[in-house]
Amino acid sequence: MEQVRSIAGELLIKKGDDKPVGVNWPQKFLKRHSDIKTVYIPPLDKERAMAQDHDILAGWFNLFQSLKKEHGIEIEDIYNMDEKGFMQGVVAKLRVMISKYEKAHMTQCGNREWVSLIECISMDGKVLKPWIIFKGKLQQKIWYEVLKEGHIALSENGWTDNELGLAWIQKCFDPETKVCQKGEYRMLLIDGHASHITTKVIDYCISQKIVLLCLSAHTTHLLQPLDVGVFAPLATAYKAHVQRVTRLGGSYSIDKTDFLELYQQAWHEAITPPNIKKTWTATGLLPFSPALVLQHFPPVKELEQSQQYKIFIRSTTPSEATVTYIDSDKGLEVVLTPANTSQVQKLIRQAIKGTTSSQVLQKVGKAAIRAMAESTIQDVTNQELLELNRRKKQKINRIGGNYGTARVMNQQIVDERRENQQAKVWQKEVNSLLRLGPELFTSKSPSIRKRAVVTSAQQTKLWNREVKDLLRLDPELFTSESMTASSRQKKKKQLIVRLQIRQLEQKQKQKQEQERNNVISITGQLGRGMRIRRAPKRSY
Repeated sequence: MEQVRSIAGELLIKKGDDKPVGVNWPQKFLKRHSDIKTVYIPPLDKERAMAQDHDILAGWFNLFQSLKKEHGIEIEDIYNMDEKGFMQGVVAKLRVMISKYEKAHMTQCGNREWVSLIECISMDGKVLKPWIIFKGKLQQKIWYEVLKEGHIALSENGWTDNELGLAWIQKCFDPETKVCQKGEYRMLLIDGHASHITTKVIDYCISQKIVLLCLSAHTTHLLQPLDVGVFAPLATAYKAHVQRVTRLGGSYSIDKTDFLELYQQAWHEAITPPNIKKTWTATGLLPFSPALVLQHFPPVKELEQSQQYKIFIRSTTPSEATVTYIDSDKGLEVVLTPANTSQVQKLIRQAIKGTTSSQVLQKVGKAAIRAMAESTIQDVTNQELLELNRRKKQKINRIGGNYGTARVMNQQIVDERRENQQAKVWQKEVNSLLRLGPELFTSKSPSIRKRAVVTSAQQTKLWNREVKDLLRLDPELFTSESMTASSRQKKKKQLIVRLQIRQLEQKQKQKQEQERNNVISITGQLGRGMRIRRAPKRSY
């Protein structure tokens, strides 16, 4: 509303009225225009807004449909998993009835300990047992007495990690879905969280014929069924149960046992088969209808308009400045407000010739006011854009967003990761041996020679001292084909450890020598400043 008030003030100034806009003007403006209303719009992250691209979303639907047909995956074998975080004792806002002279508040226990949950639903309405992750180190027997169905895991901070992600696949998803599997393959829709797409997870899924389909980055609010229609009612139901048990007792605290009891009630209320099927429909997957999502994000340039995704552009510019209505033998000519410069000029010529009524002049004036209003709105918008651009230029270190497309976690990705990991390990080991001569890697009898970059005598001495232990190594460490990878790795590690120990001994020796020199120096200064007095001889 503040922006609308600002634009109205600019319009008054251009009309020659310096009187400021009233405080209640926005409310009166809404009353005069009943077709306009105010709504609260939820915030959206910049990355998610940038990822709402027609081509990215269409690529996701195409990849999903092609994989489904390629592997012959049935609807009953398609699943979606994601994790959701809860604070144990936080309640939601509550609308109550009180006296207009009073103020009220609602007390909550204040326990903000974080609990993570992994949920998984199928396209035909099934839901797997919840996977609950507590912060802690020891399991408690009472938890399993309260939890009727589900799994409990522990982590240091209450969040999921790579080990828990693999454990969920092996102990929860695979055994629970295998008993009701219809086809040969199963499909699991996941987001790009690191714990969901580790190499071990991908290897296990390939061995069990589970197709891992990763959603496009920053598009889960549009494409992931759990985010679209399950997690919001689940959180609302849980907060309502927390509010119910803490309503009458402000000192009541929600611990892990209470959380399990309340969450089970919310879980049965929110995650139901009808709700699950509706959320798959909202994401355009059941039935397969990408238009439900793509219609909100039309392409920037539509080169080929298809019957499935078509943009209808309605022109608001009339071709003529007048419209004629014919009623039997009488014709009624109605003058419209000009929408372009040619129509304005046409009406002005008619007014000069005196062939038009005063209605034409009113329309010309209305067109001028409209043009001035549009120009004012454009000027205010341009100023805001220029200010935004200026602030962006002040940021030196800008990080670009990653708006990647959907991808399949297959064997090719596993091989690429292993190659990159091996390259990093090898590069790390080579960097530790950069002081060696190149002949060590090419000749069967390598000779350690001084590098060209070493110039001073002190550096040369240090170099010779560090490579002394390397001279005792077997040259076959780098040249023999018969040496296994494990033995070569073991010798390299021994070499690095030996060099580190040698460097530590040298530093300790230098430190002791420096301390000894400091003691000698202090003793000499004290000896020069003091006279030694001999004790007198005693006579008996």
